[in-house]
Amino acid sequence: MPIKSSLYEILGVSQNASQKEIKYAYYELAKKMHPDKISHENITEQEKKKLSDKFKEITSAYETLSDIEKRKKYDKYGDEEHNEFEFMNPFTRFQKQQTKSAKIVQKINVTLEELYTGAKKNISIKKIIACKTCNATGANDPKNIIKCKICKGHGKINIVKQFMNFMQQIQMDCSECSGNGKTILKEHKCKTCNGNKIIEEIVKYEIEIKPGTDTKIPIILENKGNEFPEADLKGDIIIILEQIKHKRFTRNNLNLIYEHDLNVIDALCGTKFIIEHLDGRKISITYENIIEPNKNYYIRTCGMLHKNNHNIKGDLIIKFNIIYPKHITSEQKQEIKRIFNHETKIESTKDISFNAKMEIYTKPIRDEQSDDEYTNENNNNNNNYNTQSGINMQQCSQQ
Repeated sequence: MPIKSSLYEILGVSQNASQKEIKYAYYELAKKMHPDKISHENITEQEKKKLSDKFKEITSAYETLSDIEKRKKYDKYGDEEHNEFEFMNPFTRFQKQQTKSAKIVQKINVTLEELYTGAKKNISIKKIIACKTCNATGANDPKNIIKCKICKGHGKINIVKQFMNFMQQIQMDCSECSGNGKTILKEHKCKTCNGNKIIEEIVKYEIEIKPGTDTKIPIILENKGNEFPEADLKGDIIIILEQIKHKRFTRNNLNLIYEHDLNVIDALCGTKFIIEHLDGRKISITYENIIEPNKNYYIRTCGMLHKNNHNIKGDLIIKFNIIYPKHITSEQKQEIKRIFNHETKIESTKDISFNAKMEIYTKPIRDEQSDDEYTNENNNNNNNYNTQSGINMQQCSQQ
């Protein structure tokens, strides 16, 4: 069907133009015809009005063509047919004007076990609902709702303020009727809501946590939240899941990280240990090779499930913390060197300037001391260490 008044022609694009091309064409035209720009041009009022009308025309065209659904209807029905379609479809027109009540955000704590296996949580939420006693009118009888005497039913009042030699008129909501234009005498107010039209209610909901649920993505209960009489739709309830820190596992998207302490012997000779998984299964881990520090070891498909596809699974990542002995004897040292055929070697001592010996120390470093305090303490305690707890090289003595 041919289109009489082409919105594409108004924007100067073809009917096959992409959304990006339509957007660019509109911006280019809008820059030339925007009311803020033409108000400064040296043109007649008639020309200004003409350009202003043209700006409204291109804006109206862009509003239709930039919306994919509206553009489809326009391409299908044309300009007049499209307008007629919207007029004959009251639901479409109603949707454009719908407003939604304020949302409710609720945080709940969940365990990593619950996120792994899935769970159901019962929560109580305080929300606003329309008063059923007065049918959200605020009055014991609708006949007792009267026009506000302050604003004469307009809901707005004008206030004139003076600033130096200037007078300014400001329009604001009427405080008597809260901008509604209607009031209720005290004796006629609903006894349940005290004329407020709304009451608070505590409602219990059961929240389903599916296996593999990601805490980054909130759970939304649509149209289950607040219900304000002025809004067309109930608000949503947004559930934010916060995972409680686990003692043994850390989650990283679909992967699970498990840290395991290991002594030097097992790190060198291989190890065998058992991990109790989040669902109670016990997994026997065997590794017969040397375990290197700061390296991750993987057990494939033993991580988290994908929420929407349980055939997709993450990995279990094992990080080993190698625990070294605090002391070994000279004989043990020699035996270790013999086993590994190791001999301590040092390069030429020709260019060495200082001799240093490593020792254990416990005195903390500086803390919150200023540089001057630190310097003074060092001067008074030449034999003390001023570094963080751990292993430190003693102050070097010059040869």
